[in-house]
Amino acid sequence: MNPAQKALWYIESHLAEPLTLDEIAAIDGISRFHMVRAFASATGFSVMRYVRVRRLTKAARALAAGALATTLGVAASAPIPKFHSKTGSKRARKIAKAASPAAGTVTPTDATRGKVALFVTCYGDRNEPHLPEDLTAVFEHNGIPVKVVGKEKCCGMPKLELGDLERRRREEPPP
Repeated sequence: MNPAQKALWYIESHLAEPLTLDEIAAIDGISRFHMVRAFASATGFSVMRYVRVRRLTKAARALAAGALATTLGVAASAPIPKFHSKTGSKRARKIAKAASPAAGTVTPTDATRGKVALFVTCYGDRNEPHLPEDLTAVFEHNGIPVKVVGKEKCCGMPKLELGDLERRRREEPPP
């Protein structure tokens, strides 16, 4: 077997275990640099990218086969929110920037005064990105400048939803 074939065999045999590039290269007694070149030439992937893709594929198949129900107790019929890689923050910032190039300046009008600071949250960012996008569009349409706040701190809602009340209490800021 060539180095790439040996690496593939080793990766597939030890996919559930922690793997390092040095460990995989040592299987064939070659340097990590030689392994990187040989593996990429044979597969078109870097070694660790291949490991990551295989693990994600295996996890997706397990979820599709009912691992949510058996592992986490989530009913197979429960709706799972779609994950969005284009976050709500990015969508809202794009609209705010297009509507008011000077997003930080406020021009008072007779009807409205001030501006809106939008805290998107992790749920709005990844699960429902259309919500901050729609809110921003409505505010901008009505002449209210929007500033999408970055680097937010966790509000603790995911911990509350998971029932981890004790951890949430420990991390709660003092009043």
